[in-house]
Amino acid sequence: EYIYSTPTSELDLIIEKEWKSYICDLAFEKMKSLFSGNAIDVFDLSMQGLSTDAIAEKLNLKKDSVYVLKNRVKKKFMDEVRALVEQLEY
Repeated sequence: EYIYSTPTSELDLIIEKEWKSYICDLAFEKMKSLFSGNAIDVFDLSMQGLSTDAIAEKLNLKKDSVYVLKNRVKKKFMDEVRALVEQLEY
């Protein structure tokens, strides 16, 4: 009933948000198979909004290591998101 009472533009926004979330979840699962340990933990914590300092303290890592791990996973993650969008949308 909610679907039928929701304006089309609002429904489109909901669908778009769910689709993006689905793509990101798929990409993150792929990252778990490509990276292990601290790399995934660093990326996950950064996606949750933790600062580099907080991540370094929480995982007992140097700040430089946090930057390197986060950026390494982020690059692959973005590549995977682009590949999934291309594969699933076109």
